[in-house]
Amino acid sequence: MARGFVYAIYTADDGRFYLRQVDIDSTLDPGRGWTVWDGVAEVPLWPARAVPRTCFGVSQTTGRRGHTVVGSTGASLWVGVQTVFTVETNDPDVPRDFLTVTRRRGESFPMRHQIVQPEAPVVT
Repeated sequence: MARGFVYAIYTADDGRFYLRQVDIDSTLDPGRGWTVWDGVAEVPLWPARAVPRTCFGVSQTTGRRGHTVVGSTGASLWVGVQTVFTVETNDPDVPRDFLTVTRRRGESFPMRHQIVQPEAPVVT
C-alpha cells in the first residue's frame, strides 16, 4: 500500500464540496468515495468542528475495531454494497486487516450562533 496523505474532495449530504487531508490508501479504495483534488478548483477546507460520515467495523479474524471516513453518499461502502474495508495496523505480523461494517454514523455540522437583536422598547 502507498504511504502518505493527499487532499481529497468530501461531498457533504447537501451537495457542497470540502477538502480533507486523507490517507492515500483511502483514496485508492473506490468504495470509500474519495476524489483526489486536482489543485485547480477552489474548494473550502472541511470545517474544524464538523464530524464526517463514518463507517465503523470489526475484524472477523483478530477482533480489532476501527473506522473509516467515507467521502460521498454514493460510495458503495456507505450505501451497503461493500461491507468490508481495509485498515493499516501497527502489528508487523498483520500489516493490514479487513473490517466488516457494524454501523454507520452520518455527518454533522456545528450549529451557528445567531445574534438576536433585542426588540426596541415601545415608547408611548
